[in-house]
Amino acid sequence: MSETLDSLQNSLSDILPQLGSIIGQFFSQLAGIVGYFFSSFTDGSLSFGQIYTGIIRWVMPLLALHILITVLRSMLRVRNPKETWGYLLSPDLGKFSINHWECTVGRAKHCDVRIKLATVSKTQCALIRNDEGEWRIHNLSDKNITCLNGEELTEDRPLRHGDTVTIGGADLRFEAITELEYQQNTARRIRKSKPLPPWTSFVYITVFQFLTVIQLFISKPEIRQETAISYGILCAVMWIYVLVSRSMGKTGFEPEILAFFACSLNLAITATALQNAMYKQTISILLGILLFTALGLYLRDLDRVIKTRHFMAAAAIVLLLIIAVTVGIDYACRYIFLNMFKRLAKRTRNQWDDLIVERKIINKLMHMIPAILVYVLLPLAFPVDETPKILGILQMICKIYIIAVSLRFISASLNVVHEIYNRKESLKNKPLKGFIQLLQVAVFFIGFILIISILIGKSPTTLFAGLGASAAILMLVFKDTLLGFVAGIQLSANDMLRPGDWITMEKYGANGTVIEVTLNAVKVKNFDNTITTIPPYALVSDAFQNWRGMSESPGRRIKRSINIDMNSVSFCTPEMLAKFRKISLLTDYIDEKEKELNAYNEAHRIDDSIRVNGRRQTNIGVFRAYLVNYLKSLPEVSKELTCMVRQLQPTETGIPIELYFFSSVKDWVPYEGIQSDVFDHVLAVIPEFGLSVFQNVSGSDLRGLKNSEITKKCCLP
Repeated sequence: MSETLDSLQNSLSDILPQLGSIIGQFFSQLAGIVGYFFSSFTDGSLSFGQIYTGIIRWVMPLLALHILITVLRSMLRVRNPKETWGYLLSPDLGKFSINHWECTVGRAKHCDVRIKLATVSKTQCALIRNDEGEWRIHNLSDKNITCLNGEELTEDRPLRHGDTVTIGGADLRFEAITELEYQQNTARRIRKSKPLPPWTSFVYITVFQFLTVIQLFISKPEIRQETAISYGILCAVMWIYVLVSRSMGKTGFEPEILAFFACSLNLAITATALQNAMYKQTISILLGILLFTALGLYLRDLDRVIKTRHFMAAAAIVLLLIIAVTVGIDYACRYIFLNMFKRLAKRTRNQWDDLIVERKIINKLMHMIPAILVYVLLPLAFPVDETPKILGILQMICKIYIIAVSLRFISASLNVVHEIYNRKESLKNKPLKGFIQLLQVAVFFIGFILIISILIGKSPTTLFAGLGASAAILMLVFKDTLLGFVAGIQLSANDMLRPGDWITMEKYGANGTVIEVTLNAVKVKNFDNTITTIPPYALVSDAFQNWRGMSESPGRRIKRSINIDMNSVSFCTPEMLAKFRKISLLTDYIDEKEKELNAYNEAHRIDDSIRVNGRRQTNIGVFRAYLVNYLKSLPEVSKELTCMVRQLQPTETGIPIELYFFSSVKDWVPYEGIQSDVFDHVLAVIPEFGLSVFQNVSGSDLRGLKNSEITKKCCLP
């Protein structure tokens, strides 16, 4: 004994230092990691996403492990105590206990009540108890006869206390337990088989889903909408299932916990590997939950399960074969035929086949082939004579799926047609999207009617006839769509509006470019990048301004006037004319104009000693001539369109001199720059002609007048 203790002490003395070293290294590394994260967080070198990802890598596995441990703990906690629910008594064979609600009787070892007689089948019969305490007996053997009270058992019959069951020549009297024994069994079962409450596990799964969504938001921002919707649907369905099941008296949720946890992991893997399949995976999960619930409800009725067990097994095998064939054909269609079409599209010069490949039109069409095949092969798994209801339901689902796939294919094809026409120069500016949308609405409306007719089992013509009687209501419901369609026809026929046009409509605050023309709306992107939506019929009934003519013309009009102070207008003196001759744009004009005026005055013998006699040049006239020559000299001013400078009606604010010309540059920002440059020059050159711009008296003018010498002299006493 002492030697053993000594060896143990020596071993501990060797192990403890090593164990202490290992623990010390672990904590030092942990401290280093914590210090790294703390320093990185404080100096800003790590973002929130990096910190969250680093933490979640440890939290998520621990949370998943906790969920699994909780489920295993609940499963191990459940006990199935041995219970006695009745007896089979035989004077020769003895007393047999019935320990289950579903009890099999036969010669085989797997039977609950084993009768070792050669005349007894391996599985002779079954005794089944329902929730109300009623027993029924079922014959399971085709070779040996089972009798109840001396009568051959051809179908399941009630089994009552004191009835005699005869199998293999042996008589067995059935005795049910007493009420006291029933209460004892119930109390023992509740005491030993009470599972853990499921709320904690489902809360942990919800937290796991929430943390996963945040991580996917950080790592996969392009699929945030798909992630939020998919996990939101899964979480809602999970809690609805739990609450409904709990209200129905269900206590154990271990399979459901594992299933919902696996579904959460499945969505996370799908979001990482196949981002485009999030919605498809969510629908598959929902179908699986629905199938699980339906099978659970179906299997609760043991009588029904026993009657249909052979048929269900055969149907399952045939369905697996159908699924295998369908998957094979789907693979062949999508990966063989589709690849052939892609190679053929690359060899052709047409754009439409390349567009079909890009928009995956063939892929959508291929989804229809497996559904048609399943619809044709379903009668092999579910014969019409045996299971007409199941066959009808499954074929109805196939029909609805085929219609849905067809609608998706037609809609995608119409979009491709619209895109092909947009690539043509002659049709790309036509508002064709409204017509495409109308066709899509009509197609989906017909598809919806067909689906409704399949669900209610009526002919589509009956529904269409009923809809014809309610045409007034339909017109009221689809009023905006119909008005938009008619307005779209008018806009297209009269060429009033095209995508890309610049329009102005003050009533709706629109001032920008038309980006889309649909059945219900015309979208205008304003110059401040806001979007204005206008009903199409408003463009027909109300006035709007379309700048397309300006865009297609050689230039964009500039029309602006400057008010000249009338007191500054005067005749030109020789000194002024000599000064104006030095202006390169006026040299030729001054000489030619002087020759014209001198010739006129000499012809009419004008006395030029008085300046009002005859014709003379004025500073404002020379200024107008300068402006005309200046505008014509600018390269940005269109030479093909009108260019003039005119004098308007004098007003109390002076003489308006209007510049009317066209800019060859039509883009808004350069256009405004050209206009500003011209008038900057005009305002700066006006004093050179002895003119002044009219301007109302301001506060600074009054303050200057107050401080002037004239005002001071006038104010002296």
